[in-house]
Amino acid sequence: MSTTEDELFALSVIYATAADGRDPAAFLGAFTDDARLRVSAPGAPGRIVRTYSGAGELAQVPVRLGRYQRTSHVVGPADLRVDGRGATGEVHCVAHHVEQGPTGWTDKVMTIRYADVYRLTEAGWRIAERTVQVDGTETRPAAAPEP
Repeated sequence: MSTTEDELFALSVIYATAADGRDPAAFLGAFTDDARLRVSAPGAPGRIVRTYSGAGELAQVPVRLGRYQRTSHVVGPADLRVDGRGATGEVHCVAHHVEQGPTGWTDKVMTIRYADVYRLTEAGWRIAERTVQVDGTETRPAAAPEP
């Protein structure tokens, strides 16, 4: 990967780490000020079920993940294309969402592709648009998280 591609991929790592750490400030650091994050219905990438626009709404994403006892976003392969001061990409992710339900602890595992539009800003590369394409989900039994 080129240096620019490394910088773009690092944004997905920042996103994942901040989401799992419930850190709105760090989460916002991956985005432009006017960014938009869209989430698709599982198995239907074209059917958007939720949109977050701007810093105020985006800051709520890691907070909303607090409904889970633990999350773990594992960022995988990326296909990134740079064109001057803009770029696009697709980044793969497997996200684990552990919670306690009526029948015990479960791990909701989501296979995800992030469809991204990036913009080079004065502060560096940032995500301008991200569509969270949920390819599928699977719920598995899980052990209780350690305190």
